[in-house]
Amino acid sequence: MVMAGHTVSHLANRRVIATDPKMLRSVAVGVLTVGRPFELLAFKFADNHLHALVFGDEATATEFGRRVEISISKRTRPGVRFAHVHVEAVQTQSHLRNAFRYVFRQESKHGTCIDPLFEASNLPDLLGMRTIGQWTAPHVKRRLPRVTREDLLGFLPVRLGGAPNLELLRQSAEVAAGIPHLGWRSCAGLEARVAAVRVADDWLGYRHAPKLLGLGQSTCRRLREYKPRTKMVRAVIAQLQLQSAWEALQAAQPENPI
Repeated sequence: MVMAGHTVSHLANRRVIATDPKMLRSVAVGVLTVGRPFELLAFKFADNHLHALVFGDEATATEFGRRVEISISKRTRPGVRFAHVHVEAVQTQSHLRNAFRYVFRQESKHGTCIDPLFEASNLPDLLGMRTIGQWTAPHVKRRLPRVTREDLLGFLPVRLGGAPNLELLRQSAEVAAGIPHLGWRSCAGLEARVAAVRVADDWLGYRHAPKLLGLGQSTCRRLREYKPRTKMVRAVIAQLQLQSAWEALQAAQPENPI
């Protein structure tokens, strides 16, 4: 009996689809938008293909893949059609568990480092570091109850902890909300701004938020009138910890021209 489908989507000529961080973020938003009707467990975008794990039969997984390919085409405009989505049937619990791990190990498998912090995946959502895809977490808890938070943290290239670099707060808020920039006019953009101002105020005081976030004084005053969403504040702080740890690791390593 088929439990789930492991899908792989790629262009017909298998060329690179996206490597720019903001484009990868857009791809993730697209997957999470069209994937909402499905029981999505995991997905991760590599340079020229996307892996996903969807609970359900092969027809369900194929339809998920079809919608994802349409979304990616609209967002990246590759000028090349996608090949028909490949679906591998998952029939046992151990296969489901192994496929889940496999999806998140794409960078190490292919020797790439285009998305080291997993923006083009739902790992940040499962860890509470992004809000737009947290609806996938209950699916994982239900279908893969032995997957722990420690397991998920183990996929990250750094350990969290240490002093956060608040210069990365704006970037962290953008990533946590899945928006291209902090001024993005949307509900997610507003929630990100409100949360970012609250974090800046709590950690540094009222005077620092405008400069730190690139927002006007009057804008910050208006944003303080809103009550921030707890999930968004937590996501911004968690993302800030991740971004800070990664920057510190990069600063400690010698430059590599490749």
